[in-house]
Amino acid sequence: MKKKKQNYSQLHYEQELAAQKRRSKKHPEPVPEIIPGKEDPQTGILFFLRRILFPNLTDLLLNNLLFFLTVLPLLLLTELTLHTGGLIFLAGAWLFSPIAAAGMAALYHRCCEYTRRIAPSVRIAFVSFFIHNLKASILPGLISGFLWILCGIYIIGGNRQKSTSTLLYYLLIVLILFLVSCYTTMLLLQVALFRLPVKAVLKNAVLLIPSCGFRCIIPALLQLGFILILSSNLWLGLLFFFLGIPGIISTITTHLLWPRLQQILLKEE
Repeated sequence: MKKKKQNYSQLHYEQELAAQKRRSKKHPEPVPEIIPGKEDPQTGILFFLRRILFPNLTDLLLNNLLFFLTVLPLLLLTELTLHTGGLIFLAGAWLFSPIAAAGMAALYHRCCEYTRRIAPSVRIAFVSFFIHNLKASILPGLISGFLWILCGIYIIGGNRQKSTSTLLYYLLIVLILFLVSCYTTMLLLQVALFRLPVKAVLKNAVLLIPSCGFRCIIPALLQLGFILILSSNLWLGLLFFFLGIPGIISTITTHLLWPRLQQILLKEE
């Protein structure tokens, strides 16, 4: 009998389910009473702060620092490109984008562990995950880097042809940046959470945007806002980096999007 091929979660999703079943048998939790007009305690802001962010803040800051080291060459080459205008530095930044993508995927991976509250025995360290998935991040990283470079060229070029009004032009820029942010987020989340073929990752990144609906709006806007701050004011962006803002945004992203991704990509046939 031919064994059915499955795409297993990078976070050992089945082990998580088994651990939850064992915990529920040993320590059954009472079903909370649902009161109309109140937030679900499992998805509310207080639950996120009290059960996810604050208990893991030290570990999150450490992983955020490791992520900064992976993205540092990309930042330096981008700054050299903006100051000198040299295409060789732009090409170098593009070639280093897979390293930054692997670091972002590792950060997403760790943040999803906080979100799902997986047992420590199941956790994979940032550096181990970064090295293991560096190869899988090459093509998604190059594609995401190319898209952001195109956005930068379009913005720097400006509305030279005067073919559209100023308001319409800026609305178009915001829409393009938002869609690119959503697409790259879906790319890296799949690298971080699932073992999927590259073709499936690229295709799913498009299909997951409308499937996630409003859930992807807040994470995309947060990440886009941080990128704009980093590109417009490097020192302020670096300060936010060391305050752990990228790690916090990644935690919010996985907290909001993991349940929907779980339903779509891990749904049993």
